[in-house]
Amino acid sequence: MSTQTDNLDGLQTCKQCGARVTFDRDGFCPVCLTRPCVESEIPVAIEDSIRQILLHDWCPIGGVPDNEWDAYIEPLYRILVGSRSEQELCEYLFRTARDTIGVASDTVEHFELGRPVARKLLELE
Repeated sequence: MSTQTDNLDGLQTCKQCGARVTFDRDGFCPVCLTRPCVESEIPVAIEDSIRQILLHDWCPIGGVPDNEWDAYIEPLYRILVGSRSEQELCEYLFRTARDTIGVASDTVEHFELGRPVARKLLELE
């Protein structure tokens, strides 16, 4: 994937989410948290495993195409290879459901829905 720079405002268009942004120093889009200008560094088997967990164990709206949650794979992978924090995974899943997808409310119950998913993600090797 690549980005386009508009010389007038210095912003780039993220090819993943379409937002006009300034990418962070590592090349990640601040909106969708993906790195659209770099090929995925995630091993294919792990990427597919994360995709399957999101589709079958997390899917907050149900009945979606297989690639519906692909934009969230790389940020989850970054947590898995970084902090490996169950809490951080839960927070990411909750914020995504609440702020990006718009289906969660600010309740402990909604937050805790991500805990079994986080634990399953942490089992991946």
